[in-house]
Amino acid sequence: MDRPTSVPIISEVPAVRLFVLQRLPVRAVSLSGEFGRRIDAIINQNILALNLDEVFLAPFRDRGDKGYIGFGKFIDAVCHLAATTNDPRLVELKRRAVDGLIATQEPDGYIGIIKEPAQRVQSLWDLHEGAYLIWGLLSDYILYENAAALDTATRLADFLIDQISDPSVVIDSRDGLLGFEIAALGLDRALIRLFKLTGDEKYLDFAKRSYETGAREIAVQHDLRDCNGHAYTFLSNRLAELDLFELSHDARLLSNSYSLIEFLTKQDGLLVTGSCSLWESFHNTQVGVGNVSETCAGTYVARFMDAMVRIAGDSLYGDILERDIYNALFAATTPDGRFSRYHTPFEGERCLDPHAPRFCCANNNKRFLADLSSWIYYLDPDEKTVVVNLYSASRAKIELDGVSLVVEQDTAYPRNGDVRIKVDPSTEVEFTLKLRIPRWCKSASFSINGGAATEAASGAFHAIKRVWKTGDTIELRLPMAIRFVRGRRAQFGRVAVMRGPVIYTYNPEQNTIAEQLPNFDIRAAAINPDEAEMQIASRDLSGATACNIAAWPPSPIINPYPQVPQTTLTLTEYPDPGGRAIYFLVPNLSSSALVDDELISAR
Repeated sequence: MDRPTSVPIISEVPAVRLFVLQRLPVRAVSLSGEFGRRIDAIINQNILALNLDEVFLAPFRDRGDKGYIGFGKFIDAVCHLAATTNDPRLVELKRRAVDGLIATQEPDGYIGIIKEPAQRVQSLWDLHEGAYLIWGLLSDYILYENAAALDTATRLADFLIDQISDPSVVIDSRDGLLGFEIAALGLDRALIRLFKLTGDEKYLDFAKRSYETGAREIAVQHDLRDCNGHAYTFLSNRLAELDLFELSHDARLLSNSYSLIEFLTKQDGLLVTGSCSLWESFHNTQVGVGNVSETCAGTYVARFMDAMVRIAGDSLYGDILERDIYNALFAATTPDGRFSRYHTPFEGERCLDPHAPRFCCANNNKRFLADLSSWIYYLDPDEKTVVVNLYSASRAKIELDGVSLVVEQDTAYPRNGDVRIKVDPSTEVEFTLKLRIPRWCKSASFSINGGAATEAASGAFHAIKRVWKTGDTIELRLPMAIRFVRGRRAQFGRVAVMRGPVIYTYNPEQNTIAEQLPNFDIRAAAINPDEAEMQIASRDLSGATACNIAAWPPSPIINPYPQVPQTTLTLTEYPDPGGRAIYFLVPNLSSSALVDDELISAR
């Protein structure tokens, strides 16, 4: 096998303060709009519709299975969704899940699906399962003060540490193709979390062992045996380093994260959809067909960008997070919330996850939706600053310097770029409100209480410092022009059609007239950037928009593009399950209508 290419390591990182921004408490934010609709759908059509005992509890109680279940991820998602929605059905489901799991713990601390004691903790999946069982149980303790969950998680952690530390225990790295390191995927972060809750240094010391080797090169390849090339693993490991940075303030722990940012934004590691991965591995080819954009990797791109924007206060990471959410991750679930995907290619058919509702992707997808509310608003108490990072209909309760205030968004974003933000402090108070102005918007403006419009520069957090009074209202306008984004590498010579943070896709079912043309092939058709218009009519459950664009079908003649386009294509928003293509030929690659991807050209 050829030696994999790798990404150079960044030895120096920008000077940053320690976590400039903080998340709000889990219960502080309530959602409506498209975020709220997505969460309601996954709760009612998926989580509450499954058989808890059959899907999750039985394998741990009966111990007749092999492989991976993903129960810890499921528990984590349900704990957070129960806390954010206060839905009594979820609270009860969470209770039954946690109590049922606790009842399966062995006297030595083991929880898992392996029946024979001598075979436990030898499989990478058994370790991975245990890591996220700890994480999920700790979520129940943090959000619901369940002391039994903390005790169970502690005993399981002690068992795993003892087993891994015992040289006589053989851990079979040949189980699957992923090697030992992915077996412990998440164990480092779970132990760091346990240290924060208990103060017991042994958990921190064990977690830190994985990071004593320092710099990690990103392997760009399709061989899952190298965990520096496995996207989900590498992203999770970077989050563990950021957890350690929060505790130690050691800036050396940031080097690998900034190398990853460099790879994603400067070396074609980031797909236009905001996600990454091919066959679960990092790649820089921009190929869009096949096992592209694994859901686990996409959800951890989102988690990583959330951490980076909080550390550095750089709006670029919020821009990438937004792109990932509205495209790759929303497309990873059907609009009705019933089904999820393992991969979401942007060329060709999108298949449903054959492992769901068990396994990694289906339950990491639930965790992503459960965490949406924590990525909208941030707080910088030292600077008396509230940050609006994502635009979505929502309501946040915030405590700032002894004053209670409510920040509420009324918006149909990303259907349009009009956002109404109402600020209600319990008493008049001076603080700074920062608004993320996306890089795609070149003419943003806002007004306060109906006053004159003020321009806001794109690609930054725009700060508004004033004495805020009850009822103060900001009208933010983010004009959404259709833009034609140049493809890179495998997509060179083609363009993606975007509006705001959303990519538009070709669904044959929405284009029956075009499909009936002789020898029609969307890969050989060309679109006209000079003739495009928005169609606001609802296309699916989300009320999504569509884009009508003039096009030429394929032609064998020397001049394949007659002066007048011969058909019109209707492009739908990327989460459309029937989407089959997002890159299209254009007659003139030097046209002034074409632009570079602002996330790539930003650095």
